[in-house]
Amino acid sequence: YNSVKFVVSSQENQPMNVTFNSDGTLMYVIGSQYNTVFQYILTTGFDVSTASYSNKSFNASTQNSNAKAVKFNTDGTKMYTFFRDLDQYTLSTAFDVSTASYDNVLFNTQSETSSAVDFFFSADGLKVFVHGGSDPNIYQYNMTTPFDISTASYSGTSFNISSQTS
Repeated sequence: YNSVKFVVSSQENQPMNVTFNSDGTLMYVIGSQYNTVFQYILTTGFDVSTASYSNKSFNASTQNSNAKAVKFNTDGTKMYTFFRDLDQYTLSTAFDVSTASYDNVLFNTQSETSSAVDFFFSADGLKVFVHGGSDPNIYQYNMTTPFDISTASYSGTSFNISSQTS
């Protein structure tokens, strides 16, 4: 166990989700207190002991008043926030949340689950997987254009993880 930690309470007292850019030199936290994506710099990739706040953020409350997760496409030109609905943004500077603008693209997953709280993209961006929160299923959605949720549709495929956990 490594006891290294980085406290984000100066920006967010109720962090819900964390993600990184591809080389781990940028970290992003979203929480339920401010519904804002906060950006941090790590001088050593994926080492939170080297993190500091970059003074960059993006408030997602206009699109989703209770976003609980944030992710990026591979090159950092698209950002996504999520709670039941997946919202898509364009970043004019890759991985810089202060340059985000809403694409007016929303994908609703509530037909499959009303408690979804997290999501993950496949490496090629042609699939997105949604975790049902209190619903023990992982739902798969397919996209015809990589990382473009306007092309997403439910695949009809889900996996129940309840037998995998104790």
